[in-house]
Amino acid sequence: MKDEKQFLTFLKKGLEVDSIENSVAPGVNYAYQDTNKIAFVWKGNTLLVGLGFNLDKKKDEMIRLIQSDTERVSIENFINHPSELTRKSLRYNDISSKNFIEFDLKGSRIEIAGELQSDTWNFPQEYLIRELVNENYISKGWINFPNEQLKAALKDMLVDLPVSADSIMAHANGNYVDIEVLKNQVVQTDTIINYAVNDDFETVEEKTAYESKVPNVRFGIRGDESLPKFLPNKLFYQWFQKNDGQFNILSTASTIGKMQAKYMKTNSLSHVAIHLVDWPNALKVTPILMLKAIASDMDFTLKVAGTKQLVFQGTIRDYSHE
Repeated sequence: MKDEKQFLTFLKKGLEVDSIENSVAPGVNYAYQDTNKIAFVWKGNTLLVGLGFNLDKKKDEMIRLIQSDTERVSIENFINHPSELTRKSLRYNDISSKNFIEFDLKGSRIEIAGELQSDTWNFPQEYLIRELVNENYISKGWINFPNEQLKAALKDMLVDLPVSADSIMAHANGNYVDIEVLKNQVVQTDTIINYAVNDDFETVEEKTAYESKVPNVRFGIRGDESLPKFLPNKLFYQWFQKNDGQFNILSTASTIGKMQAKYMKTNSLSHVAIHLVDWPNALKVTPILMLKAIASDMDFTLKVAGTKQLVFQGTIRDYSHE
């Protein structure tokens, strides 16, 4: 653990742990979160994490373990003894299928790879996506949702927002959405309306324009010609639209109309890349804040290897490489 203060912020604000107990043993601290069934014990820069049920009953065992020098293996020794099957550091197999995921610990990063299969899938092997930025971004990614299960999952993400989720998903029949969060901010102009009484005791409307800096965000959605009228003009921020054939782009920047979008073909069902170190703490997306406490960057790609097979690849980097 590199920064205890940052770790405590992760526990309190990101994970919202139920309790943090200081000095449960000499130099040892303990935290527990029942919702996610996760417990933490730390001493100095050493952190022990427990996952699973009935962890509250294993508190004493975790405390004894972090105080012991004989029951633990160093990271260096662990990396030097990978699994005998694939020579990777860690491997998880689903015993009911051929699915697996592997983790390879390489000092300042973790490389992840896996294969997922299902006889119920029937994925296309080529997709048309918008070319996203290669630099000066905080996060970017896209997802294709060519089956009903993925489409339902995306719709569930929209239902809590004040938008016409049913109409948007009905007309987003291109089965594709992307997002870019850029490092720079943009200026938006809004108007405050106040009411005052004039000398004739009449109520008059007074408008005051003001400017504010907001994140530079772009969404790309593929759909039919009716989709634009269901997309929001204001949701947290003002949104400006550009229709580029079958693609609709929403942006917090009023200059979006001048942007020339480019497209490419890929076999990737989904891709996401996030510079966690640049992610603002004010944007309280819990999973991202949790990862930010331990990692500086991550990127993941889900590729279609066959109509019934997906290949997962990813990298998580810690702060030591900076």
